[in-house]
Amino acid sequence: MKRILILAAALFTACTAFAQSEYNLQRRSLFEVLPVYSSDIVFLGNSITDGCEWAELFNNRHVKNRGISGDRSGWLLDRLDPIVGGHPKKLFLMAAGVSPDEIVANVARLIDRFQSESRWTKIYVQSILPVNGESFAKFKNHYEHGRQIVPLNKRLEALCDEKEVTYL
Repeated sequence: MKRILILAAALFTACTAFAQSEYNLQRRSLFEVLPVYSSDIVFLGNSITDGCEWAELFNNRHVKNRGISGDRSGWLLDRLDPIVGGHPKKLFLMAAGVSPDEIVANVARLIDRFQSESRWTKIYVQSILPVNGESFAKFKNHYEHGRQIVPLNKRLEALCDEKEVTYL
């Protein structure tokens, strides 16, 4: 019985990982063919970005959602070409990662890339949001990192000051 439970848990984990990677691949493939124009406002990030209908919320057809649930700051760097190449008017960035050091370093790289290849894009780095309370058992791995959020946001704000971009 114990072996069956372990096998079932491993199978569930593998299926979940496969589904997430398949979703990521589908979204990345879609974003590679959808155009970004200089009049566009791009939202780039993870599930918080992905989960919103930004164009409808702002009633603006120039708003483009380039969020992918589960994305990390390093993966954002891997999929910047179509966005940077479109030279959007504005970029709203929400980054996540494995560690605060990784997030800050990758956000710096992302800003540098835009400042060198799309200088007219106005960049807005969004603060990382906390997950409130243990009542949301589904997001347990999120709120366990709660102590890191305030110091990380302070580091992101300092980075934005240094790079002369807007921190929200």
